[in-house]
Amino acid sequence: MTRFSYLIFTALLFINISCSKDDDTTNEPAAIVIEDCTFNLADFSSNTTIVIDCNLNLNGETVNLAENVILSFDGGSITNGTLTFNSGEIDGELLNSELNIEGEATLSSSEFTFLPENWDLLEGEITTEEAIENKDKLNNIIALVKSLEADTFSIGKFDAYFYGDIFSTAPADAYDNAIQIPSDFHFKMSDETVLRSQPTNHFASRIIGIYKGDNITVSGGTLIGDRYTHDYTPVRDLLDIDRSGHSYGTLLFIAGGDNVLIDNVTIKEGTGDAIGIGGSTIRNTDGSIRTGERIATDLTISNCDLSDCRRNIISVIDGNGVVIEGNTISKAGGERDGYPEAAGDAPQFGIDLEAYRERDDENNLLEYERVENVIIRDNIFTDNYAGDIVVYTANDVLIEYNEMDNFVGSYATFNCKITHNTLIARDDIITEIGIGLQEVIRNDEHLAYNNEISDNYVEGYDASIIVAGLNNIIKDNELKDFNVGISFKNLTNGTISNNTLTSERITSNGYFTYSGNAKNSFVTGDVVNVQHKTVLFYKFNKDITDGRLTFDDVTFNSVYPSSANRVINLDDSHNITFQNCVITEGIEDNGNSNGIESIDNTFIVF
Repeated sequence: MTRFSYLIFTALLFINISCSKDDDTTNEPAAIVIEDCTFNLADFSSNTTIVIDCNLNLNGETVNLAENVILSFDGGSITNGTLTFNSGEIDGELLNSELNIEGEATLSSSEFTFLPENWDLLEGEITTEEAIENKDKLNNIIALVKSLEADTFSIGKFDAYFYGDIFSTAPADAYDNAIQIPSDFHFKMSDETVLRSQPTNHFASRIIGIYKGDNITVSGGTLIGDRYTHDYTPVRDLLDIDRSGHSYGTLLFIAGGDNVLIDNVTIKEGTGDAIGIGGSTIRNTDGSIRTGERIATDLTISNCDLSDCRRNIISVIDGNGVVIEGNTISKAGGERDGYPEAAGDAPQFGIDLEAYRERDDENNLLEYERVENVIIRDNIFTDNYAGDIVVYTANDVLIEYNEMDNFVGSYATFNCKITHNTLIARDDIITEIGIGLQEVIRNDEHLAYNNEISDNYVEGYDASIIVAGLNNIIKDNELKDFNVGISFKNLTNGTISNNTLTSERITSNGYFTYSGNAKNSFVTGDVVNVQHKTVLFYKFNKDITDGRLTFDDVTFNSVYPSSANRVINLDDSHNITFQNCVITEGIEDNGNSNGIESIDNTFIVF
């Protein structure tokens, strides 16, 4: 039992075992009675291991231990006083709410097991004041075991409510409102660990927080918000700002930190988001990080079940190097029968990548936040109200191998690649768009460019893909069961190639636009099989003179019984070239289109 030269046997007390008189007729186990200790810890010399198998009451006193004393747990306890160590050790099972630890001490194991019976935390439904006390007490325990050099905090069966009462969204205040996870630490929950947000009218409640923390893991367990028990009456924050939307809560948030892993955690029923990722404060206007502040870097969310939050499931507002993989992400926003106040609040996406930035009066970009180098991979998205992923203001984003049933798209985004995903539209709602790229221009500057949609399977949407922006690539996608296969907005230097567009809807069209434009853009190698028009353009390139869209080596096939529909139909559309294509019936320009070229095409007439 000891690394030292001898054991102090006088530290061991006998355990009395009380047996039943009917020993021959019962299978009940013997009762173990832990007696009171009869020794004084101050009497033991240096380098001694003391086995605690009895109940030791310090009677409110402070006991100074000799050098390198080890206190080993064997069923006993030490309470009602203070131990002052001199480079000693103590088993984590001996720590409790009635014992203070001072001096130089470490835990005997780097993993601390939280035993609820040793601590004065309340489980089950409690008052708001008691929920605040739960939060403060658990933070004190975490701080204690961290000071004793533990790196893992393990929780088994435990179900309790927590609350922080600072009405603020400032990251430091939010951290004060949360269970605080320090650096170099693993907060390890079990399948039987449930941490709940106390039902209140707090507009920005928290459960777990990370603030300027490094090398942190949060794993296992379940976090449950108060979406269905919340008080949604109007409220204002500490700065007297109206927060009556009650959608600023984040059940687990990271406000700055490096090498953070959130793994196998169930998070649900938040009044705002399940997980929020950002910096410890906003950046300088040039995007540089302020002195002493942190952003989120090298952060991973994996194998989690995240669902049923009013706003988004995951929001990333500042970060560099975020990986979101292997999760189930569901039920963002939306209405809730029987709970009208718990209805969703915009934007209501599964994942929202949205850094805050703006322009000053001289059109200079003020980049208060930045989101970049994000991977969203191998996740399952389902039942999210507004959409599954929106890359609103972010760059260098890879979205791959996900299963989705709603919209994914981008706004002011560059270097975003959406590839090898499966999108099958939900059948319980009208799902308008599968994948969409926006055009965003400010003072002649393109803010959406160099994006790619490739190798995706998209089925059941009204419009499979909407294309716009600068230098974007759409290739090798399989599009099925749509009203519109590819819809053009405003596309510059775009490349669309080797896609298959197949739909049996009676009104299905291959390519469509209403007032869209295309400059120096090409469609090559696509195969179109639809029931209606292969191309249906209204007012295409009407407002520009330098734009041209070229279809090269494209197969246009319409199979609708009426031959009148087997045409490429152009109405007030301009500067379009068809070359080396196979075209059912012909090209119809309605007599009001200009700049239409037909070169070396093969026409099939029924």
